Amino acid sequence: MRENGQATACRRAARDDVRRLHEQSPLSQRQLARELGKPVSTVRRWCAPMPARTPGRPPLLRDRRQLAAVREHVRAVAGRTTVAALKARFPMIARRVLEQVLAAVRRLLRLGRRRHLARLTWTTPGTVWAVDFTQLAGRGSAWALSVRDLASGRALYAAIVPSCNAEIVAAVLADLFDVHGAPLVVKMDNGSGLLAHLTKRLLEEHGVLALYSPPGTPPYNGACEAGIGSLKRAAVDFVYLQGHAGTPDQRHLRSAVAVLNAMPRGPAATAHSPDQLWRQRAHITPALRCQIRARHRRHETRLRVAAGIAMDARLPHAEQASLDRHAIRDALCDLNLLYIRRR
Repeated sequence: MRENGQATACRRAARDDVRRLHEQSPLSQRQLARELGKPVSTVRRWCAPMPARTPGRPPLLRDRRQLAAVREHVRAVAGRTTVAALKARFPMIARRVLEQVLAAVRRLLRLGRRRHLARLTWTTPGTVWAVDFTQLAGRGSAWALSVRDLASGRALYAAIVPSCNAEIVAAVLADLFDVHGAPLVVKMDNGSGLLAHLTKRLLEEHGVLALYSPPGTPPYNGACEAGIGSLKRAAVDFVYLQGHAGTPDQRHLRSAVAVLNAMPRGPAATAHSPDQLWRQRAHITPALRCQIRARHRRHETRLRVAAGIAMDARLPHAEQASLDRHAIRDALCDLNLLYIRRR
């Protein structure tokens, strides 16, 4: 390596000497090549002025039209793409430029979504429940059903179930309604067992409003998702505390539910456990149930009139669920059962 460096330095010194000699002598490049015994092309190359070069990598060429096309494509797919996919679609643009454009558009999309985020405060324990299925340890593991009260944060039910069908959901909710009384609203996602006619009929018989999440939007049921995450972590901790390794079973879930329901939350001076908040709940009267259903019908009528939908028209599940999301939200806010603070 040192010999190569010395040879390069010698060639550079010889080139500088030939350039200096050509500038100071009246000889032409051909005459100088004859005197030095070198080819004319070599002397001509040595005497040529050196181009100015800045250190570092050469700058990346950026075509505004191509960059605009990349930005539009990333916005069209809501940022759900990769640099490799962009490189295959825009092969003339450098990978580094595609990385920068993808990161910038994703950052702008995140800032735009933050404007629609809100903090929800559920004021009355026992009025709104959330139901969701989860897998305990990834794909192929057992399914667990979780039922949670949103205002108190208490896990009302968490157990491994043989399947996610409507019969399991209806049986669990019917038992909980008999023990604790039916809530006013139940929040759910769009699982097959939760969308089934059997589940909807059970809720209708008990006067419970079904609040379905938008398709593909787990954060809409964020409180239940966060509770399930805490439950799964606590169950895994119980597995390791017992000296085992693997998927939690029914015993670990029961232990995790008992610990989380008894754990105080909030500032130390006013901390209450979910069990304490649940025991302080007020009984849901038939008048309150009729009141929220009347408010729901009033807001649904307003939304149907604004959208030009007939009052007696039966809508598909997705459209009816969209109306119910706005109508139930406004009804809960009217009765001070829900406070929404926008960011």
